[in-house]
Amino acid sequence: MDKYEIESKLLARAIDLAIETWEKHPDSDVEGQLIAVREMKEWKQMCLFPERNYRNLTSLKYLKQNLLSVFYNDHGDRAIFFWKRLKEEGINYEGKDLLKKIFKRKKIANRFEYEYAQDNIGFARQDGRITKEEALLLGKWIGEFENRNAEL
Repeated sequence: MDKYEIESKLLARAIDLAIETWEKHPDSDVEGQLIAVREMKEWKQMCLFPERNYRNLTSLKYLKQNLLSVFYNDHGDRAIFFWKRLKEEGINYEGKDLLKKIFKRKKIANRFEYEYAQDNIGFARQDGRITKEEALLLGKWIGEFENRNAEL
């Protein structure tokens, strides 16, 4: 088995655990939950049966980041259950606060962070993870990233 196969099977198992997590700790937004689970199932297919151009560790890294970002800033029962299940299964993925990482560096480093910042700026402001001033800074860094990467 090559490194891709090993990593893809590990990620597929983590995705199964994420789906199990959503089923055992459902969201009040039933439609949102259905969309999240469907998306996770698509990620599993993408990692186990990738198009030839995407059969590489970098593509797996992005799928892994997509999956883990669902749980990075969730501190409720669902996230606790997910991280516990990963540990029980011996999957050494760790939770990171990506916004904290961006603020420490004072810039958005890559496309994943860019998409994460865009998707989470409003939620982070609403739930108090960032202040109004920090939201403005994050917006500035999003714009700077867009300027550096005009192909977006």
